[in-house]
Amino acid sequence: DVRFLLDEEIKSLMVALNNIDENRAFEREGRDLIKFYLQTGARAKEILSDLLKWKDVQEDNLILSSSKTESSRTIIITDGIRKILSNRDRNKPGPFSIGYYGAYNRVKFILKKAKIENASIQTLRKTAGAIHYKTHHDIFATSKFLGHSSVKVTESHYVGLIQSLKTEYAIKYDKVLSDYFNTSEK
Repeated sequence: DVRFLLDEEIKSLMVALNNIDENRAFEREGRDLIKFYLQTGARAKEILSDLLKWKDVQEDNLILSSSKTESSRTIIITDGIRKILSNRDRNKPGPFSIGYYGAYNRVKFILKKAKIENASIQTLRKTAGAIHYKTHHDIFATSKFLGHSSVKVTESHYVGLIQSLKTEYAIKYDKVLSDYFNTSEK
């Protein structure tokens, strides 16, 4: 199983993000990084100065060049992503013109503030994948969202989550069928 944030941890993180010191650029950048990682499911380096440039931010799409392969993937720019990008300095080469260690330190600072242990930028990516899967119930779409080389990679990362949701899905399915049966008997 991979480490992703649990619902209680996400709530704690949101409280920490809403209570940053707006006068500190370090904390504002940490907030924007965390939200951007969660919105895009990006790998740690995919949104940093080496890879993501303003030219990759198009009207409705964000082109993320993979830090692992020579491929790229397209992310639809949602209102949440658009809001984060609007806060970023267009005079810099890219939205997050910092290196990995700068991003790591900012994210770890906010995670510590939220009292979340054993988490990192990679945890945010895994959390984005888990939320995507729980929202869509589609492992293929989640695989594409994360830019995995195959659905098997995604399945192997989220096998625990998929197994745990089977019971939830079975209960929902049973309720839908029961509702149909009850309606048809009337």
